[in-house]
Amino acid sequence: MATQRIYYGSGIWIPEDANVKELLTDRGIAREGRSGDWLVLAGSVSCYKGKLVKALRYLSEFYAQVFFVFSDMDFQLNGADYLEYISSVKEDLKEYGNVHVLNNDLVEVDGFRVAGSSAWYYLADNYSKAYWDTFSLGKTNVHSSWKESNEHSDGDADFLSGLKNENLDLLITYFPPCDMEVGSEKGDNACANLRGVFIPKGIPWIAGIDSFYEEGMTPVRPYTVFQANMLSGAYDLPYLELNKTERNS
Repeated sequence: MATQRIYYGSGIWIPEDANVKELLTDRGIAREGRSGDWLVLAGSVSCYKGKLVKALRYLSEFYAQVFFVFSDMDFQLNGADYLEYISSVKEDLKEYGNVHVLNNDLVEVDGFRVAGSSAWYYLADNYSKAYWDTFSLGKTNVHSSWKESNEHSDGDADFLSGLKNENLDLLITYFPPCDMEVGSEKGDNACANLRGVFIPKGIPWIAGIDSFYEEGMTPVRPYTVFQANMLSGAYDLPYLELNKTERNS
């Protein structure tokens, strides 16, 4: 069975004044000897578009393939439309054929079928308006209203629910498959909208938020995550070995 080594993580977080190449090197992410390996960045790279694009370009020199999905920390829109922003990032990277910015996209690379989405959270009617108005990164960075945020969520859920017959090898999202404790101030704004979504447990799922750091969060199916590089200053990234699904020709 064919396998592929994949390094993965989230929360690199590149600030506006950072030297991108130095930061990625110092954290052990940009490393020689990985030209046959893949890299998955499951969100929270940078809200500064220039830094985000530069990081993905630079990392493409070290890995055979680089995959990225947006989090609520990868935008700084100032009133712009989030889909136009994503399109502009893709446009800036169009000459980098081994960089895949996945926003409800399914790609096949070397025979592996990989899907990616933010898997945006859904705001229920009982969600804390005070939290949304005061603390929500969704409002601060991305969407101006609940309605707009939930339209984003529904679009992502529609994409994910359509994957059930796609013979996936790997799913990448920022928001993970989880539930939040009833009565949590944050509601479900740290969990993917899983309306109509069925991803078999045998399919690897890489996400960007670790339930270890979120009080009241409970995973509803296994997923893989490494968020500690931002929160603890860890060096390098872990990896998994992905098995290719056997398919009838």
